[in-house]
Amino acid sequence: SANGYTVGFFNNYVNQVDQTDKRLYSQKFWYMSDDFDKQNGPLFLYICGEYTCDVPRTREFPHQLAKKHKGLFLILEHRYYGESQPFNDWSTENLKYLTVENALADTAMFLTYMNILVQKNYGGPRRKVVVVGGSYPGAVSAWMRYKYPHIVDASISSSGVVN
Repeated sequence: SANGYTVGFFNNYVNQVDQTDKRLYSQKFWYMSDDFDKQNGPLFLYICGEYTCDVPRTREFPHQLAKKHKGLFLILEHRYYGESQPFNDWSTENLKYLTVENALADTAMFLTYMNILVQKNYGGPRRKVVVVGGSYPGAVSAWMRYKYPHIVDASISSSGVVN
């Protein structure tokens, strides 16, 4: 772990649309649990966009928000960026899975898994989930609340390009 953040990898589906396609890829994430209320704390997800993701040291607001609400702070790298590569090459055939629909489903699968893991490890109820993003990740954040209201309880969308 670096500066209190722990790095992990989550196995997600390459093709979230076709349920018969069981191919997986490793999606990188980080988490910080220093201030987490293990019994009732919410999950705060900072969504990374079309770039190599890292801990958002120049964008401290999401982390401070999680800290204030005793939340588990999560950061998720977007498919096809950084170390979250479904394939070894970016051929046209392989790039067809780089879609908003797949990115939203990736995020939903990750959040579902993390919520279940937190409940399994610490007990307590299903945790509230807040997603945060700016620009394209702001749009993803807003769309997550719209498309997955049973998973995402609140969205903070800064400059979300939704039109």
